[in-house]
Amino acid sequence: MDVFPYANDKFIVKDGSGNYLDRDSKIYPKAISGVTANNSKFDIYYSTDAPSATIEGNIGATWLPAASITDWSAVTMFKADLKSGQSITAGEEVLFNYKVEMPDTKDNLAADTANNSVASWRGNNVDGANEFTDSKVGTHKYNIATHAFYDLNNNGVYDSTDLNIANRPYILVKLDATGNETVVESGTTDSNGNISFTNKLSNAGNYKLYVENLTGDSFASPNVASTATVIGNDFTSFTTRASVIKAGQTPIPNTPWSTVDISLTRDNPSAIKNLGLKTDFYNLTVKHIKDEDGSNLVADVVTREPRDIAYTTAAITTDPNFEVDTANLPANANVSYTADTTVTYHYIRRNAGDVTVHHYETGKTDELYAVSATATPAAEVLSGARQMGKPYQTYRRDVSTAGSYPIPHYHLVGTFTGPASGTFDATAKTVIYFYERNDAPDVTIKYVDIDTGANLTRPESLGSSVMINTPTVLSGTNKEGLA
Repeated sequence: MDVFPYANDKFIVKDGSGNYLDRDSKIYPKAISGVTANNSKFDIYYSTDAPSATIEGNIGATWLPAASITDWSAVTMFKADLKSGQSITAGEEVLFNYKVEMPDTKDNLAADTANNSVASWRGNNVDGANEFTDSKVGTHKYNIATHAFYDLNNNGVYDSTDLNIANRPYILVKLDATGNETVVESGTTDSNGNISFTNKLSNAGNYKLYVENLTGDSFASPNVASTATVIGNDFTSFTTRASVIKAGQTPIPNTPWSTVDISLTRDNPSAIKNLGLKTDFYNLTVKHIKDEDGSNLVADVVTREPRDIAYTTAAITTDPNFEVDTANLPANANVSYTADTTVTYHYIRRNAGDVTVHHYETGKTDELYAVSATATPAAEVLSGARQMGKPYQTYRRDVSTAGSYPIPHYHLVGTFTGPASGTFDATAKTVIYFYERNDAPDVTIKYVDIDTGANLTRPESLGSSVMINTPTVLSGTNKEGLA
């Protein structure tokens, strides 16, 4: 009986302690044909049942002749029964041949194997079964490693002064005998400019690696070949392919891609193919300016990138007091590095809530303050338009302040309500000052005989029967300005 390798598989026969030990397969070949033998002494049967954890379970599986098998990849085990009346003599060699297909092993480790074993026993004596276990199939691993960089000091090799090329599209293809390409993998270089195909290649063969370039890119010079300890440049030519970087454009433009041929064999299963480029570099300076005084909202941001790299910039939207002037946005906010460039965003203050100031006579709500002698009294409104974050100050108006017209005949009393000074914010505010009329001199009215100067007797008031002969006094308390 032969049980093909499977996940978490066990040996077919128990060990001396009565345990089924792990066979530890990590690769699982599939049958692609039936079994043939070099003699006709055996009947061969197949099972598609899931393997059992015991020899008795496997013996009890459903066994079918070859004629009943329609999908050989579904076969999990086979057995060869010695026909009745047949025997095997000492030294006689019996060969069972079958073909399996190895699965894709790119995700397997180099040490992973498919561990096959065959058990045999006489008659029904499964307790006396023995197992041949020396049957392993491994995998051969292939790898390509690439590092992409800009050779800033023009010495032909990568060192600490150079710039890693991150997020650059690549395509790895495999070539058939006629040169037709099949894409193996595509992606972008990592943040350090690296591409690795470790555990991604299953087969030897001829490959080609493409890496997209910018218009201004050229190969590093001198051209230094890479070794295990030297990162140089192994790419030798450009070819034109559809751009991945500019895939959002219509139509998708063709761009130059660096290309290198790679041959992997069992004797040379790994290849180091690094990409060294040179190009022009430009500075991008992004400014955020407050229009009210020309000062910086934040410090300038300067980046340096290769020619033709697309850049994007953005206005600051989180400042509590300023917002970008949408009527004056920079036309070069999102373009490409083609020269040293400055992008300037302009900012204006946000709108704030108004501050309304009332000047009332105590106990009343009629406005007292007017901006001039001829104006109608009204509340003062300190507009919050484009004032967010600025300070404000309100004033009592019974005295002249900063050239204002004072409220005549009144003086401030009590305590104002609301924030008389502060900072403009999103909330509208109300401030109320309270006043009362000033005191005026009393008015004394005398009625006297012009000849004698004596006080005349008269009614106390119009229509009164009470007669008095003393002067009338009109109190001036809180009466200033009244008739």
